[in-house]
Amino acid sequence: MNERLKKLLERMSALTDKATAEKRDLTDEEAAEFDGYKKEFDSLERMLNATSTMQRVQGVIANLEKPVNSPIRAELGLSENETKRYSLSRALLSTIPGTGVDAGYERELSQEVEKQYGRSANGIYIPHDILTAKRDMSVGTATAGGNLVGTNYLPGSFIELLRARALMMQLGVQTLDGLVGNVAISKQTGSSTAYWVAEGGDTTQSEVTVGMINMSPKTITGKTATSRQLLMQSNPSVDALLMNDLSKVLGLGIDKAIISGTGASNQPRGILNTSGIGSVSCTTANGGFNFENAVKFETALETANYDASTCSYVMTPSIKGTAKSTQKVTGAAAMVFEDNEVNGYSAYSTMQMSANTVLFGDFSEVILGLWGGLDLMLDPYAKADSGGLVIRAFQSVDIAIRHAAAFAASVDVGQ
Repeated sequence: MNERLKKLLERMSALTDKATAEKRDLTDEEAAEFDGYKKEFDSLERMLNATSTMQRVQGVIANLEKPVNSPIRAELGLSENETKRYSLSRALLSTIPGTGVDAGYERELSQEVEKQYGRSANGIYIPHDILTAKRDMSVGTATAGGNLVGTNYLPGSFIELLRARALMMQLGVQTLDGLVGNVAISKQTGSSTAYWVAEGGDTTQSEVTVGMINMSPKTITGKTATSRQLLMQSNPSVDALLMNDLSKVLGLGIDKAIISGTGASNQPRGILNTSGIGSVSCTTANGGFNFENAVKFETALETANYDASTCSYVMTPSIKGTAKSTQKVTGAAAMVFEDNEVNGYSAYSTMQMSANTVLFGDFSEVILGLWGGLDLMLDPYAKADSGGLVIRAFQSVDIAIRHAAAFAASVDVGQ
């Protein structure tokens, strides 16, 4: 296109230069030829400017999918053999004085995580490499927990276990794990606008606007019980059992925070407390969560110019039960909640949902940040009378909602 513009300029210049040299005006034929070149030149120039603008817009939109600050990952670069050498049981027992457990390797890795994270552990850090590693684990003896696993047990990583336990993560929440330091995520806050222009007219300038979502670590804690005898086995299957229990405890807490975190008292801000999400009234007076109101959730998103095709409904088990026995239309066999769908969209229930609440949205618009390694502390006193031990887990997390328009909720569902 640039070459064509150059040739057009050369031809227009040749016409004017000839007339100037001969000290005359352009002839009618030359003027018509000149106007033809100029018209084509102006058209190509507008196309070139429009292409340049679109390239800038596409560049901005592409960058919205990336964190502005590339997160530093808290990885130690352990080899496969090094991860297999690690024992979660030894790491935990080493936090109790007098056990005689040799956990020098595990303590050394915890100290490396402390250096990266810039903060001391409450107990001992489990490195990100260990949390994300898949380790072949064989069965131990029955007394060592062997009855709890299959003969060739191949567990997923702790992060995968966490995803399996947390419904929100199953619904597509994007996870940034192993973070160090604060993270800034870009989001589009306003879109450019299309305009119609007359031939030869100027395009009205319209820019994409971009905002920032800042994420910083906030600590969630959970606990599970075990016994000294079980930990003393230092068996890989015991490690798997502990990881499974801890992922369940933390997964439920993370679900609760994603849905309804207050944004205060060191909690992340969840979807229901995010400004700008859509609202649907499902009071008893308005018919409750009937089919007509279920459709309004979809309408709320599309009215906000958000594509609802990948959305899901999430509600309390109580609302689900009522919806499964509520007819779409009086006299019809079809129910509002049927075959795990509502209004053609997948539908789920969880006890982590706030009471009397239905949430509809695209959960891939949620970003879950996980910082550092998992911090574990063994409490030998809480269940000392029964010979039990309590494992307390601390995980730093934060939540960011990239587009509030991707969600709509009813917090007043009548049943």
